[in-house]
Amino acid sequence: MTSSNQSVSAERGALKIFGVLFIILGIVYLIGGGVMIAGARFVDPNLTVNVAEGLDLNVMVWGLALAIWWLISGLFYVIFGVLGIHGAKNPAKIGVFMVLAWIVVVFGLIGVILSQLLNGMTSVSWFAWLVFAVTIASAVYATNIHKSVKNS
Repeated sequence: MTSSNQSVSAERGALKIFGVLFIILGIVYLIGGGVMIAGARFVDPNLTVNVAEGLDLNVMVWGLALAIWWLISGLFYVIFGVLGIHGAKNPAKIGVFMVLAWIVVVFGLIGVILSQLLNGMTSVSWFAWLVFAVTIASAVYATNIHKSVKNS
């Protein structure tokens, strides 16, 4: 086995691990979204939260919107993880995951920038940066696997 083949094999193994992590992340998002929806009935419908100066939002509406976002994100991450594992197991079919991974990288970059801005640059959103880093690694590994398939 050549050094290049060993590298691709290691990348495929890492991509399988990342796929499992994305599936776990998706399940956590799905559970969190479900809990938020279930807990919404206990929120005072008249309660508001000040998001920014002059911008008050209804807590129930805000919570339900966030819950729906978490459910959509959770479903996406589960599918994304499954595609990553599938592509790692069958490199000839890595193309869909690779394209999707690079799209997620772009949205992830926007997400971490917004996360930092919303936190007032006073704290680092480590979780957002960690997910972003794993997504970049997944996109790079998928690209390398895709190139190796094309070159063989």
